[in-house]
Amino acid sequence: MAAYFGMCRKTVSKRLEMANVQSVGKRRGYDVYPSDVVGPVLFNAANGNSLKPIEQMTPRERNEWYRSENEKLTLLEREKKLVPVEDVRRELHQVVSTVNQQLETLPDQLERNCQLSSEALSQVQVVTDGIRQSLYDRIK
Repeated sequence: MAAYFGMCRKTVSKRLEMANVQSVGKRRGYDVYPSDVVGPVLFNAANGNSLKPIEQMTPRERNEWYRSENEKLTLLEREKKLVPVEDVRRELHQVVSTVNQQLETLPDQLERNCQLSSEALSQVQVVTDGIRQSLYDRIK
């Protein structure tokens, strides 16, 4: 069952024992269980359905749960899957500042490099102002 579900044998044994699942026979000295019974038992426990609400945990269980959650956050941060909010804000600020600066100078660059007419430049200015305002609104 452990190989079938890709889980540790000890975990499978413990969950089957806790759920009081009975074997239906033996094969090569190992207990055999029906997968339609074992699957829900293993994965309901894995999805946290067997986890008590925090209010019902003993102080020790609660402490172990919080410690495991803190370790999970530390691991996610170390693997760069979780980023501190200040780092995100700083990066977002740099990206938006760069885009804003480019949008501000776009009409001048078009006038200098492309010799656009004043009507076209004013239309470019209207469009870039709209883009900058939508950026501002999205960030807010």
